Amino acid sequence: MRKMTGLSPSQLNCYDVQVDPLTVIHYTEVKLDDQAKPKLLMIHGYGGNSSTYYKTFNRLASGFHLVSIDLPGMGFNSRPKNPFNSIDSCIDFFVITIKKFVDSIGWSKFSLLGHSMGAYFSTHFFDRFSEMIEKLYLISPAGFSPPSPQTKKDWTERADKMSFFARRAYNFGLKSILEEKKSPFELGFDWIRNTFFLNFLIKKYYEGTRFKFTEEERAHLGEISKYLFKLPQCGERCLGYTMTYGLNSERPIINVLKAHPHRLEDVMLSYGANDWMDYSLAYRYLRDEGLLVNVYRISECDHQIPFQNPEELSLCILDFHTKEGQFEVFDYFVN
Repeated sequence: MRKMTGLSPSQLNCYDVQVDPLTVIHYTEVKLDDQAKPKLLMIHGYGGNSSTYYKTFNRLASGFHLVSIDLPGMGFNSRPKNPFNSIDSCIDFFVITIKKFVDSIGWSKFSLLGHSMGAYFSTHFFDRFSEMIEKLYLISPAGFSPPSPQTKKDWTERADKMSFFARRAYNFGLKSILEEKKSPFELGFDWIRNTFFLNFLIKKYYEGTRFKFTEEERAHLGEISKYLFKLPQCGERCLGYTMTYGLNSERPIINVLKAHPHRLEDVMLSYGANDWMDYSLAYRYLRDEGLLVNVYRISECDHQIPFQNPEELSLCILDFHTKEGQFEVFDYFVN
């Protein structure tokens, strides 16, 4: 990964730290020099790992001391068996483990950045330990809004437009994840992990036109994905515990923002211009509650912003941090 970032061995390194007798957290640290800079903890999205942000490292490290972690129970971390059995115990597992991690590296004041599911757990960390957080960066967050009957209706009616076999697979997936609390990576496809078909699926994913990866990037990311896909599922099972239809949540981000009105000026929210996350519903809840946060729309990307437009994302983060105002804030009260 270091080679793809253009950073030297003195600037980027990966470590493992034991945060309690049973838990090891893997992380990447980026420091361009010995100059003291504000600290930024980066938390990846569902099924990812600390390398998710590699395209942003060089640019963001000009303004921050970066640490990017693997989410508890995901990536290259230890994977305890059944660490949660409800939405609250699931949030506890992630938030408390992240707290143990920052304590272990001696961080008591820092900014927090999360993408997708990482943004969800970042927000709940902020809810409990807001005094530690300088700024909160939410990149296309999952679980922003509470469950919506209309969203459930829309998701269930999608199956009506599908072919017979596609409809059965779709309904099977929803039931397995939302009711049986399984990871999407264990939906009866164990045979895939031990066949050439896994290699084929991963190759096709990274070769897609969405990302425009180089051959070196495709090979590196593909090898990581193949390795992680074969590991026992742990943190990946959080999806069914924390999310409902439409990736809404019973413990939504909007409720945390409502509970911290005096800190909204420290919150940055961003979506891709073609994001499939339901940003319109998020804007509606923000308007209805009269909450004003800084929203940026990142051009030429969908949900996978750190991969698709890392430069504009990095510049928006730096702009928000320095308050230079070079990027236009999206007005969701008008649009």
